[in-house]
Amino acid sequence: MVPNWRKYMALVVLLCVSIYISAQVPFQCKGQYYASLSPSLHGPSDLYEVKIDPASNLAIFDPIKINVGKNVNAIGYRSVDNLIYGVDPDEFFLYKLDSNGDIFFLKQLPLTNGLEYFAGDISPDGRFLILIGGGGFTGLDSEIVKVDLNSPNFDITRVNVQANTRIFDIAFDPEDGTLFGLDSNAKRLVKINPNTGNIDISFPQQPTVNSIGALFFDTFGNLFAYGGLVNEANQDKLFEINKSNGSVAVLTNGPIAQGNDGCSCPYTIKLEKTVLPKETFPCELVEYTFTIANSSGSARQGINLIDVLPGGFDFVDVIRNPYGGDSSLSGGSLVSITGLNVFPGKDSIIISVYIDDIQGGIYKNQAQLVNLPLELGSYTQSDNPATFIKEDSTDIKVLDLSLEFIAEEYLKCEGENLIIDATIPGAIILWNGEETDPLKIITGPGTYTLEARNNCEIIIKTITVTEEYINVSTFQTEYDVMLGEYLDFNIDIVTNSNTSSILWNDPNGNSSFSCIDCEEPNLRPLFDAIYSATVTSEAGCINIVDINVHVDKQRDIFAPNIFSPNGDGSNDIFYLTGTEFVTVNEFNIFDRWGNLVYSTISKKLGESNEGWSGDYNGYPVNSGVYVWYAEVEWLDGHIENIAGDVTVLR
Repeated sequence: MVPNWRKYMALVVLLCVSIYISAQVPFQCKGQYYASLSPSLHGPSDLYEVKIDPASNLAIFDPIKINVGKNVNAIGYRSVDNLIYGVDPDEFFLYKLDSNGDIFFLKQLPLTNGLEYFAGDISPDGRFLILIGGGGFTGLDSEIVKVDLNSPNFDITRVNVQANTRIFDIAFDPEDGTLFGLDSNAKRLVKINPNTGNIDISFPQQPTVNSIGALFFDTFGNLFAYGGLVNEANQDKLFEINKSNGSVAVLTNGPIAQGNDGCSCPYTIKLEKTVLPKETFPCELVEYTFTIANSSGSARQGINLIDVLPGGFDFVDVIRNPYGGDSSLSGGSLVSITGLNVFPGKDSIIISVYIDDIQGGIYKNQAQLVNLPLELGSYTQSDNPATFIKEDSTDIKVLDLSLEFIAEEYLKCEGENLIIDATIPGAIILWNGEETDPLKIITGPGTYTLEARNNCEIIIKTITVTEEYINVSTFQTEYDVMLGEYLDFNIDIVTNSNTSSILWNDPNGNSSFSCIDCEEPNLRPLFDAIYSATVTSEAGCINIVDINVHVDKQRDIFAPNIFSPNGDGSNDIFYLTGTEFVTVNEFNIFDRWGNLVYSTISKKLGESNEGWSGDYNGYPVNSGVYVWYAEVEWLDGHIENIAGDVTVLR
């Protein structure tokens, strides 16, 4: 039951809005996209046409009318009268809008209180406005409502939704009438049966997509959406959705929208134009394909295809034409096929075109379908489907035959192959007048002739290949040294290169070389290693020589067990001796009660003047046995802890 206040509100609207007296100005169905945007979620809507700016490739909203006076959502384009229908999601008022953005009240629909109706579209036959009601207690979709636009009272029927979805817009596929939606709950494309309420949720989830408020098809059956990405508060992305597998791709950015809804009029005739190959030489044949999509619901007779090709492009023949008509006027740069019978569906006309001996560059042009019905816009321009800009030119790149990318002189290394790739798509390549493989493998020095030709011209280039050699040797490849000793390396370089560079490599990374870019470095090796010298020539030729070094690491430490600090000049000092290049990090001596009587740090091994003279606090110690402890470290970082005892004799 409709509350009394709603009845009064409907009466007021009926009195204030003259819906039958005011003249409605219908749209022309030319495949446009429309968006109803509310600056605030429940505020009055603005009506826009969605376009792509060819300069920036950004989506733009071209205003039809700012503030239509009411909040209009769940919109759909009705091809029967070329008007847009929609519903106020708060008051359930049914409206229609014309091409001026003027709004006309029709009826307050008996929809379900507590539900929101944001998703809507009109069936391809123009009879029903399909609405999805959701939200409420569960937050999910609850029902599908069919509003009969042919009924004087706009009667409705409803079915319960058979899935846990939340859909904010829907769109009918002009190719087969399938109703699609995007479930924002599970973030996936869905198919909807408006008669049973069944929703096919078999498409994979698209986790990067957040809410989609506007869904619409073009005449060729391509599905688009306007909404936002996960973790982004704004709805400012134009998406393309693959209706076969449900994948979603961002096409471009656009204005920030809130409370947005969208629709389109795909029920028209549109033209796409492509060319193969996309790159070619002069004096070649190419094929242009004109794909016509007729989603207007009926065959259209007397349609004319007109295309004025770029200068230097000449019409040759019609290869394929399922639409009939007369092409006798075609010739030169003019393509004219008149009297086409364009049946519903999608098919293509293919023509061949010859490109004269013209300068290389990008050549663009557009074709037209003319003599369309006035309600379909009377004409339409071709679109390049390789871009998402609508009704833009189709381009082809005509190449200049050139071998500028091939050098006249090459350097190669002795024993290595030089590979020159002279591939030019569409051109014939000859090496030395006979080899037709553009990929040339050169094994030795010499002079080679390269020829490139197409149907217009022949160009020839002479290539000189010079071979570099570089040999590196050393007088000795094996060394045995004691830890701490220095080595002098020496290498000999023989090359025909103008320049060469040397780089020595120390695998232990301890920077033991005196220089790493000279022929005769010296080093102090600490570990067994294979040292290498890499010599590189001007052409990048490399030769490497290795030198194997073994380091003998004797780790002998000696300590006397008796000394007599009596001042006679013999055996007066107790100290450690042994191999060279050892540091005594710590040396401590204790009496039999554990008292420290001597200590020193960071002394060189074998320095007698740094040893113990048998004193403690300036006084001679008593004869007896004393215990010593030492930490010693070799040049390569090896550390040992050693200990012993020594007897003091007086």
